[in-house]
Amino acid sequence: MTVTSWTDDDDEELWRALRTAVRESDAVDPRHVAAARAAFSWRTVDAELLTLSEATESDAALVRGSDTSEGRFSLFLGATTSIELELADGHAIGQVLPVRACRLVKGSVDGEVAEIDVDDTGFFRFRVSDREKFRLHLEADGKAHVTQWVTV
Repeated sequence: MTVTSWTDDDDEELWRALRTAVRESDAVDPRHVAAARAAFSWRTVDAELLTLSEATESDAALVRGSDTSEGRFSLFLGATTSIELELADGHAIGQVLPVRACRLVKGSVDGEVAEIDVDDTGFFRFRVSDREKFRLHLEADGKAHVTQWVTV
């Protein structure tokens, strides 16, 4: 049996090799990023889809070049949970029914995620930008609920 001694020089050589390996590592392959995003999207496969039951726009929103500050209203219905959502003036305002304090998660198409507090009367509000596309995710009654995609 051969016994070799370990010296500080050996440690320094190991650290140099590790630094070099980290510096030389490439960015994540785009195929791996796409695969990760696809796998991540399956996390809600068992969620109840809250379907768009009603959608209305103000008459002004239907006229080209008119003031659309009156906004759009959407109602997403599920078996035990519903979400009312109004889009106007760069904001989304809504209510979770039945009324409860909870937390919504807004997921956008580009992968950004934001948590939104819902007060004890079920109301919430958050900012939206033009042409943004998002959906809302809610955990309630021991079940996940997800809206369809909403485009501002």
